[in-house]
Amino acid sequence: MRRPILLTALAVAGALAVSLSVAGCGVKIAIPHAEGLFAVNPWVIEDSYDLPGVRQVAGLRDNSTLFVITADSLQRRMATNFFSITHGTGGLSDATALCVDPRQEFVLVWEQGSHSLSWYKADDLTRLGTAVLPAVGAVRAMAADTTSIGVLPGAEAFVYLSDPEAQVVHRYGFDAINGVFSYGILTNSIGEGTRSTHDAWGLAVDGEAKLLVCDADTLRNWVIRFDGTPDFTDVSTTVGEDDPLRGMAVPFAVTCEPPAMTDYVLGNAAECLEDPEAPWVPGPSDQLGKFRSPKAVAVDGSGQVFVADTGNNRIQVFTAEGEYAKTFGGRDLTPSPVSIALFDIGTYHAAYVFVVGQEDGKVRKFVSFDRYVYENGGVPPKPN
Repeated sequence: MRRPILLTALAVAGALAVSLSVAGCGVKIAIPHAEGLFAVNPWVIEDSYDLPGVRQVAGLRDNSTLFVITADSLQRRMATNFFSITHGTGGLSDATALCVDPRQEFVLVWEQGSHSLSWYKADDLTRLGTAVLPAVGAVRAMAADTTSIGVLPGAEAFVYLSDPEAQVVHRYGFDAINGVFSYGILTNSIGEGTRSTHDAWGLAVDGEAKLLVCDADTLRNWVIRFDGTPDFTDVSTTVGEDDPLRGMAVPFAVTCEPPAMTDYVLGNAAECLEDPEAPWVPGPSDQLGKFRSPKAVAVDGSGQVFVADTGNNRIQVFTAEGEYAKTFGGRDLTPSPVSIALFDIGTYHAAYVFVVGQEDGKVRKFVSFDRYVYENGGVPPKPN
């Protein structure tokens, strides 16, 4: 069973930030500024930007390039200076989702109005191609990886599209010159196990090239981990897919023997050695490590998983092994978050975190505590 790991700090005058480097891995460890007797603030808000119609953000994590879509535009901005639009393109038809390819050379955008997937050069947003995909109903999020791409000769990556209308996460082979090729699905809504998603939202690729899928179903509220490798033994049937080739759910870490549902997901799930007198009850929760309608997920260079806990107006952070680590945000800072972009700067993982608020059309920029100390030479002020 995964137990929340609570970070604590004493609220002492003149709290000092201590930044250490772990031998051999260069990971920064910081003692955050005390905000209360038993509370810390691992990420602090740096700025807030009004951007009417903003839908999603994505980034080139290592060079501070941020991509933003509105219903009719794709923009390339700098994470260090959000007001700097280096490139932009308009005329999009109800853009709803975007992602960056694994080599960080292309930006892929779904346009709901034209039912098409388009791809652009990441450096200047030159449109390189468009493919109309009639089998796709609607798209909430996208992700791309190269897992087992060798099974589809000529493809550069697999692109995944979460589709609530078809109740599947589609898998397409992608090649910048030849376009996209349907290659079954990652998951569908059939069944109650961790191999299915009932209400798929956010998608991301973790540090071990596994797919993370947010399932915002009322009785689930979790993030499932998948190996996207097509399963050629899969004989499931789905709507609109003749050859499913689904992926397999894989655990974050094995804590139960045999592995229980909680090993495969982040959030509220059946745990090992359940007490028959107190069975697991599914549903949304505001407890730490659990969710109420998770709708976006992102992963930093150290493998930390950031989940937009949309219904609880917060961002929750987990280790690469799936253990709860910390929480930031809140009703005033991250109202109904629906998209996250992370940026590593040197050894500072997730130094900047950009969050899109569904309710107010704002993009908010957070800076990690240790990065703030490095940039400003002191701890951040307490909020008013």
